[in-house]
Amino acid sequence: MRCGFRLPDNAAFCPNCGQLQASQDSQQEGETEPRTCIILHAYRVLEGYLTVEHWFVSREEGPWAAFDTYESSRWLDNARLLGRGNKKAIKALQELTEKLRANGWEYFGRGLQWYALRFRRR
Repeated sequence: MRCGFRLPDNAAFCPNCGQLQASQDSQQEGETEPRTCIILHAYRVLEGYLTVEHWFVSREEGPWAAFDTYESSRWLDNARLLGRGNKKAIKALQELTEKLRANGWEYFGRGLQWYALRFRRR
């Protein structure tokens, strides 16, 4: 267990951090734990604070560092915060999740924000 989340004895992986809960046999064989990533919102302010450029990035969380692996298309809006009903944001999020799945990532949970989807892969 990496994050301290309390797990049942028969858990295959941690729903909080995604770490595989391998048996002692598989640990001796040298199996690697799955890599995980989370989708984050990125933005930058343009044109004298009247327009905001938004996009989503998938941030892979490694044992020693975190780095961005993929990003969605970008869109312009007048607000910095994203609401659940923002159609441009939903389209960009769907695009990024399709990109992740096409590259072998599987969905396994959510973060705190509505767009903060978590993925893992071996």
